[in-house]
Amino acid sequence: MNNGTPMWEDFMAKATKLHTCLRATIHAIGAYLDAFQKIADAATNARGATKEIGTALTRMCLRHRAVEARMKTFSSAIMDCLVVPLQEKLEDWKKTIVNLDKEHAKGK
Repeated sequence: MNNGTPMWEDFMAKATKLHTCLRATIHAIGAYLDAFQKIADAATNARGATKEIGTALTRMCLRHRAVEARMKTFSSAIMDCLVVPLQEKLEDWKKTIVNLDKEHAKGK
């Protein structure tokens, strides 16, 4: 386990970086969808066939909002269900390793 600690720390650092990148992506997607929704609303409020296009664009925007919500859930799960619990366990593992090394040194 002692040799594995740097690997776990690297894994947690990469997972944290993934979480950060996902949050930035989610923010960009949100801004994009806000602009997209404005276009859909403008088309919906127009006359003629453009109104039907606006309705279709609004439906598409709603579907993309669902994808955005899934990304938010995934991003939160990475942090709350993976990184934070591993950080807590890693500290315990380090303490256990120190204690085992002390016991091993006494036995020699």
